[in-house]
Amino acid sequence: MELRCGDPNDRKALEEIQRRASTAMPEYRDAILRHPESVELASGLFNKGGVRVAEVGSIAVGFSVLLPPAAWVAELDGLFVDRLTGAKESDGP
Repeated sequence: MELRCGDPNDRKALEEIQRRASTAMPEYRDAILRHPESVELASGLFNKGGVRVAEVGSIAVGFSVLLPPAAWVAELDGLFVDRLTGAKESDGP
């Protein structure tokens, strides 16, 4: 598994990971299915290096979003893992 900075070209794939991860949780499933547009990554997050992508091979399997710091405090806004990728423990740490 490798980590890299996200790129605006990753946006649609990462939104799909977020959508799948969110609908896996029963408490979010109905709301996400009713309002799929609610899953959206702001393009500005990519420009500031706030999106980190986890890849196995060349396939994105998860990502995180770190919001820009305010008053020396940064906030982890999202952490999503794709449950459908089939990545195995043997693929890396």
